Amino acid sequence: TSATNTTTATQNKKKRGRPKKKTTTSTTTTSTTTTPRTTTATTPKTRRGQSKKAAGTTATTPVHNGLVTPSPVSNRPLRTRRQSSPAATTGTNSWSSSPNHSRKKKKKTFHFQSEEEEEFYNFAKLMKKLEQRQRWKYKPGKLHSWNYCLPDRPGEGKGIHLVDYFTEEDEVIHYCMQNSFYEKRHELGLE
Repeated sequence: TSATNTTTATQNKKKRGRPKKKTTTSTTTTSTTTTPRTTTATTPKTRRGQSKKAAGTTATTPVHNGLVTPSPVSNRPLRTRRQSSPAATTGTNSWSSSPNHSRKKKKKTFHFQSEEEEEFYNFAKLMKKLEQRQRWKYKPGKLHSWNYCLPDRPGEGKGIHLVDYFTEEDEVIHYCMQNSFYEKRHELGLE
């Protein structure tokens, strides 16, 4: 008897928990006639960010040599990706002196003859030697993070980029390689 009491109690809870929905039934008569069907889009669905005109255009899929090639639905041009920061990219550099090239530059790949030469051109060590023994300076720039200035030459405001000062580490290494700093390291005191 206790088992039947608990089942009826749970059934009562279920009945009390949810109100019943009223259902209404109506009878309507419809007549059907057979006519040939044509498919037309009367109310096209729009995707987010798409105009109703673009959504209403239908795409035809042309068949070439048995292969179906999709055609675009919209005539809107594709979006382009943002370019990554110059510090994160690697590649070759253009060493032009135009002011617009510095933001889009890629890191220069250098080829060294030996491990000693590669270690010599390590930027942190090289700049420390240039600063202490050759009187190079580096200071915060106005348009760039740092300016690496040759001895007794003006910086970013008055000097000429790639002649009096450099704005990238790659530029300093490239300048030192062009002027054979590794081969002249004993003469220059950069051992």
